[in-house]
Amino acid sequence: MGVVGMFRLLRPFLLTLPLYATFIVWLAIHGLHVMYHGPLSKLVSSYEISELQDDYGLYMARDPEITYYNRQCHIDDISTHDANDLLIHDDFSRDQRKSVMMNHGAVVMKNILSQNTSSRLREYLERRHDTFIKNDMVLPWNELFWNGGDGSRLSLGIGPEDDPIIAQALHEVGHNRQLEETLTAIVGPNPALVEVSTLTTMHGASHQGIHTDSDYFGSSVLYARTFLHSYTMFVALQDTTGKMGATTLCPGTHFCANEDLEDVCMTPAPDGRRNSFEASSNGPRNKDPDRPYNRAMFILTFVSQRDFEKGDVRQQGWGTYYYMRHSMWGQAFNDLKTVLKGGMSLPIRFLKAYGLYSTPSSGNGRGMPWLEHWARQMANEMDFFAPSELQAFHEMLQKSSLPSRILGNPTMEDWNQYLTELVDNAVEWINGIYLLVLFVYFIIHLVIASFSASTPATKPSNNKKKKKTVTKNPSLWRSLIRFFLPLAIGHMVVAGIAVLSFSYVMTHAPLFRRIGMGYIFRKPFPILDDTSIRDHLKGRITTVPDRMDVLIGSRYDAPYLR
Repeated sequence: MGVVGMFRLLRPFLLTLPLYATFIVWLAIHGLHVMYHGPLSKLVSSYEISELQDDYGLYMARDPEITYYNRQCHIDDISTHDANDLLIHDDFSRDQRKSVMMNHGAVVMKNILSQNTSSRLREYLERRHDTFIKNDMVLPWNELFWNGGDGSRLSLGIGPEDDPIIAQALHEVGHNRQLEETLTAIVGPNPALVEVSTLTTMHGASHQGIHTDSDYFGSSVLYARTFLHSYTMFVALQDTTGKMGATTLCPGTHFCANEDLEDVCMTPAPDGRRNSFEASSNGPRNKDPDRPYNRAMFILTFVSQRDFEKGDVRQQGWGTYYYMRHSMWGQAFNDLKTVLKGGMSLPIRFLKAYGLYSTPSSGNGRGMPWLEHWARQMANEMDFFAPSELQAFHEMLQKSSLPSRILGNPTMEDWNQYLTELVDNAVEWINGIYLLVLFVYFIIHLVIASFSASTPATKPSNNKKKKKTVTKNPSLWRSLIRFFLPLAIGHMVVAGIAVLSFSYVMTHAPLFRRIGMGYIFRKPFPILDDTSIRDHLKGRITTVPDRMDVLIGSRYDAPYLR
């Protein structure tokens, strides 16, 4: 076998495959560049709010969206002193389940997880806690979300691929009929999942204090048409004593807009008891000398689905945080039922998290894509995207396999500017790599074609008495055309597939379709300067609340009424 024959044999592996691999990466990075500067930039800008009023996150721009008065609660608002009033019985109707939640702001349910699953999940968490301590309070970036500042509390984002027991726990949650009935009664069918995490309070941890997980200034308490109603489920993974820090709840305060409810919730009641009660583990200190154990909880947060076609533009609350790794976003309650059958495999979850795909089981709302969460957080410098956290992100990229020339300026304090530079640098880098690979490919083929054109080819004769026949090789130009024509056709085919795929994503993928149709820029209360908008509203015509129109509850102490 001659040089040319050997080259033809090895060319697919040494030249063609690397060239096409580089070309595919080139297309992907350029597609990301177009997407970031196009629809993703629009998504980020749709979440931007100006006119920050104070450190609590109040925005004057939200004033026209207020739907409930700023209700300041006191001791009379405590709805019950008996935890049994929150208990959901198996024979409750949906109306009864909803009534308990609406009256008290919380419900108590039994047997969400089996005893065996609870014990095994807790054992898994204890192993992760040991790893956390041995690694000097360090765990992977997509697992550890919060360590309490001193390691006394650990919030971990978990996924079914971490350990089989996590998949089993999610499976049991999805198949718990009583839980599904209660969620359906409160937030509607198949709510979206916006948090899957665990919270462990280490033995010896101090008191956390009375607080709300969703602040009034960024939730449906004041802005019912702006923010989704969210409900968090805390599942204790062990028997919990009072000294271990069982949860102190404050029933009836879910309509309150107090900045601090400590005085309201912890004031002794007339009969000597406190206006709080213990239902599960959360909040207080964990210092039981007789049970020196860490206190672990399994946490899931659900929000109601949205009907975009009918103008529902509600978004997840701004007054809270969501401890969930990015690959777990985009899921809904029904998806939990498929976790043991591969319905929540990592590839499927990635497609959902980035708003590219939804399964029939996800229903109309299709879950909450991570890109929505990312855009909301980054546009307003919220949790995980504060300027002070950018340096840590840069250091994490430095430890990755990314080329150093791609990384942005580490001194930047603006996330959008940094990510823009990151994407632009990636385009410049892949352009250089692709041109280099293409140049090497061309030079090698040029040398081989020149060698082939200048070397006479011999063809053996069937007749032993006759000499070998000498044939003339194709010209240099014919050789080059023969080499590069298939290359050009292959590039056009790959590029065509990429363009069609990109076009499909922009027009059919759930999130990008909403961006393209302008749904993301809709406001909770559209400006009705042009009343013809009523012609586009589905259903019966209703009133449009004004800034001074408020919903009045059973009390009449609102400032507007004084």
